[in-house]
This record gives sequence, C-alpha cells and structure tokens, in this order.
Amino acid sequence: MRLAALELGSRLSDAGVLDEAEDVFFLHLDELTALALGSEPAAIPDLEALMAFRREEMADFLARPAPDVVRSDGVPVDEAPAPESGGMVGTGVSSGAASGPVKILLEPDPMAMK
Repeated sequence: MRLAALELGSRLSDAGVLDEAEDVFFLHLDELTALALGSEPAAIPDLEALMAFRREEMADFLARPAPDVVRSDGVPVDEAPAPESGGMVGTGVSSGAASGPVKILLEPDPMAMK
C-alpha cells in the first residue's frame, strides 16, 4: 500500500499537484481519491495551506515525547503522582484483581533471563 501511495504521490508531484511524492501521506482518503480521479487541485479548498498545516501538525506531534501509557482508545495517560505514604507505584496492565505471594526485586534477576 505504501508503494502504491508513493507511486500516486509521484504522479501527482510530476503533474504539479503536490510538491513532493511523500506529501501524499498528508492527504485524507477522500482528498486523494478526488485528485487521483482527475479533479483539479482547486476542488480541495486551499490545498497548499492545508498541506502546510498538516506538515506543521506532524512536526509538532513528532517533537512531543511519547507517553509511557496509552489507553486502548489511543488517549495518553498522564503519570500519576507518587503516593506520599511510601507505597509502591506501578502501572496497572489488567482490569482484574489477583492475590498471592510477591517477590520484590531490587535489580534484574539474572536467572529469569535464561
């Protein structure tokens, strides 16, 4: 799919519709379909400003550090503050509950890596 999109981007770039072939990745599917079917670039209101906005949006996204935790719906989860009680801090990875013996490791266990 990526190669097909780049080929289409290359053709649109050769036709003067896009600045670069890779700009095809800043288009939504309906916009790309319209351009691929021969619609004039004017069919997409202010295509150049739209592309500039999406490039800037991507640059801003790439400049932000990745979150440690992301919910299943894609929403990043802020880090919880450390408890004042001195209790353990961790990230829950299961919606269930469990009980049993616990072993606290202060460093990686070399035996577990074999």
